Parts: sequence; C-alpha cells; structure tokens
Amino acid sequence: MDNSHNLDDKTLLTYSALRRTSREKYRQKTFDLNLDKAISKKIIAARREVHIEYEQTKGGLVGTADAVTFELIKNAIPHYYKDIMEDNRYAKMTDDQDRRGLTVSKVFKVFNKQQHQYTLTLYYTNCKFLVYGKAVQTFITDDIPEIHRVIQEVILNGDKVDLKRLNEKLEEELHKLTAQLTHDMASQDNAPSNRPVKDNDEAKCSKCKKKTCLPQKDLQTLSFNCRNVKAISPFMENFKNRMDIILLQEHWLFDHELYLIDEIHSQFCGKGKAVDSDRSTCDLLIRSHRGYGGVAIIWDRAIDQYIPILLEKLNTQKDSITNRVEETLEMLSMSAKKCCAQKTYGKNKLELKFWNPQIKDSLHQNKTAYKIWKDDGRTNDPEHPSVRIKKETRKVFRSEIRKEENKRKHIERDRIITANRKRWTRTGFKE
Repeated sequence: MDNSHNLDDKTLLTYSALRRTSREKYRQKTFDLNLDKAISKKIIAARREVHIEYEQTKGGLVGTADAVTFELIKNAIPHYYKDIMEDNRYAKMTDDQDRRGLTVSKVFKVFNKQQHQYTLTLYYTNCKFLVYGKAVQTFITDDIPEIHRVIQEVILNGDKVDLKRLNEKLEEELHKLTAQLTHDMASQDNAPSNRPVKDNDEAKCSKCKKKTCLPQKDLQTLSFNCRNVKAISPFMENFKNRMDIILLQEHWLFDHELYLIDEIHSQFCGKGKAVDSDRSTCDLLIRSHRGYGGVAIIWDRAIDQYIPILLEKLNTQKDSITNRVEETLEMLSMSAKKCCAQKTYGKNKLELKFWNPQIKDSLHQNKTAYKIWKDDGRTNDPEHPSVRIKKETRKVFRSEIRKEENKRKHIERDRIITANRKRWTRTGFKE
C-alpha cells in the first residue's frame, strides 16, 4: 500500500532522495570513517557565514556550503535528477561507503541520450561538492537554478528553514558528541598496551611488497613508499599496536581526498600534501585519473596532543608569463644569431669596370633614394613614392653603366678594325 500521500514536504524530499533505482549502486572503500575528524569538519562547516559559494575553475566547479545547506543540497540534487530533470537526461548514482557501511560520498554521473555530460560528487565530511566534465556549463545554467528552487521550497514545521538557527543548534549537538567521543577515547588510551618489537622485525607494504626495518627507538617510526594509501588498511591493522609514526610517500591522493588519510584507521590521524595542493583540482582531474605522488605523516592518536600542526613556509615566486616568454625568445634569438652564418658585407659588392661623371651622379642618386626608402621602413608597396624613386634611380644607374659599356665596345671595335686595315696595307692588300 502506498502511504506517500501522508508525508509532509520535508519527508517527501527525503523519501525521494533515498529512493533506489536499478541504476544506483555503491562502492565499498577500504577504510573506516574517522568519526572524530568527520565531526570536527562538520562543526567547521556549521560555522561558515556564507551559506553556499561556488568557485569555477578551468576544469569544473567547486561548491562549498554550510552544514545545514549541504544537507538540503544533498536531498535536493537526487530529487531534481529523478523527478524534475528533462526526460532525455538521466543520472547514475553511486554511494561510496566505508567498511562499516557508512556513506562518505555520493557520485552522480549525468547523461544526455547515452552521452556523458558531467560528474557531480558530494563529499559528506567537509560539506563540499565537485562538478567536472565536458558540460559543466549545463549544470551552471540549467541545473543549479532548479536545485536552488527546490531548496527554497522546503518547509520545516510550517515555516521556511532558518539556516543560521539550525547551524547553531547543529554545532551545539556536535560539540556534545565530540566531548563524548573524547571521553571514550581517553578511557581507551589509559588502558595498558604492549608493543613488543624484535630486532629482525620487518614491515611489508601490502601494495608494493617493499620491506622496511623497524628502528629501535622510544617512538617506533616506519617510512615506506605505499603507492596508493587506499589499499594499506590491512597493513595498518596489522601494525596498529607497533607503530607510533608512519611516513608515507606516493599516497596517490588529490588535495580534496586528503581527508582519507585521517580515515585509514581509527587509531591514527595525520596530515598530507598532494600533487595538486597548489593547483586547480578540477583541471588536474580532467588530465589524469589519479594524483600520482604526494607525501603524508600518520601518527598514533595517543600522541596527538604533543604534535602541533605548522604551516609550510616555502619560498614561492610568481613570475609574469609574458616576461618569461619574452626572455626565452630573446635567448633563442641571440643563440640563433651566434650559430647561423654571418653575412659578409661588401664581398658580393658590384665591381665597376667603367667609371665616368654620369655613372657617379646616377650612383649618388640611387644611394640617396635607397636611404630614403630605408628611413620609411623598407616598405614593399610598389605605389609608395620612395619605392618608385628607388627603382627609377637604380634603372638610371644601370642604364649609364650599359651606355658606357657599349661605348667602350665600339671604341674597341674601331681600334681592331683600324689595326687590321694597317696590317692589310703592309702585306700588299688594298685598303
């Protein structure tokens, strides 16, 4: 029997969000959700003054909301995809769960007639969501306004939702829960524990099978290349009572996934840095399937109170891309000039065999016209006055050379003819 008509607006919204379809499934993670860290992040989200803000990058869109607004979004998005979105579009939903079955994130892949448009991931712990794909603009222009409209229509006890009051109440309840967890953890930490360590003990990563000797110190420290931190939960379970500090290389997490370091094991907490910590997360997700690299430090919660978190103080330098490109081009130009053959000025200069006042004047006029053309920017326009004058003076100069050359040829011919006539006279021939 269908009793959905007896539900109020809020219950209907929640019921629609939790309704399962044949397309929906879940993925089992290899870690347990760290409740202490998750509650701390929820408290931070509840204190946010801006209810929701968006940051658009080259690769997609990042949304950050306060705790209550995120819960409304978390229910409004599935409701929109199932009941409001156009018939030619549909969404595939996937729940990411830890080993205990707790949902840590929800992934929506939106399609338009079998063609993937974008992917939306809701992160439950930090109250953020990430949208990336080829059609992110469709989510911005078409989907966001409808999702906001669904949120605005939510009625709680006959009134509009008071986000500020609910956030304050949620923060108060979360503080009570944190105090209870801290009390339970303190009782567990005060219990005696034995950590026998032998000289020949070796730690082996379950992923890369590399071995690392355990140092004999008051605080047991382990350093190794784990190659995907998501697969070392069995290793952490095996060494949870034998290690105090673990140094990881290549955890293969993106910046928005670093919270998983705190959730590897309930006994450990830690901090890390990803390959995209100083870059655009969405842009990197488009280019790569995994954030190869990254480092992290994990320590036992029993010594957490003695470990302060320090901000990194790396020397960062920002340079103008334009200046860098110009400097590179200038360097390449100078190198090319030094490597290429140099032009030898004057080597191919025309050597005149004839010279007279007319050639001298025409050459002077040609040089003057060439200088004027050079000062005008070496234009190639045939109608430009400097180009026409340069061509005319060059033509006159060559004409004077040809005239002098023909004149010399005639003189040489007459000399040869006269010499032949004199030779014929001496030999008895008539002139």
